Amino acid sequence: MIRPQNLAKMLFAAILLMGIQSGETRAQDFPLKGAFAGNGNDFSGAAFPIGGFTGLFDPNTGTAEWTTYFGTLSNQTTSFVLVQEVYPNVYYYEQSVIFTGGSGFYAGAGGTADFTGFINLATGDYVGFIDGVLTRD
Repeated sequence: MIRPQNLAKMLFAAILLMGIQSGETRAQDFPLKGAFAGNGNDFSGAAFPIGGFTGLFDPNTGTAEWTTYFGTLSNQTTSFVLVQEVYPNVYYYEQSVIFTGGSGFYAGAGGTADFTGFINLATGDYVGFIDGVLTRD
């Protein structure tokens, strides 16, 4: 006679093996929340779940490369709007990006994020907040 706890273990093992044998992969979505600061093309910050990062923005292509402990993550800016001047030369901005892959843990990464913050056009200093979703295969 099969005990209920053993039956549950066997069913779990069978389901697990079926998933492994099918070769099916599923994307995982992670909420991406954080903050950053920078000057010019260089920025750094921290976000959940990627941790601390440094980055470099290429204004010619609109792309950025984020370097983390787990690999690099790339994004492409899809829109950037200076919404309102809040102080002389200081503007509230909104930016949207799509993630276009990376290396290491972020190989095949995708997703989108919105950045909102403030930029000083006279000094090049900026701060921002990240709200998005990171998708990993």
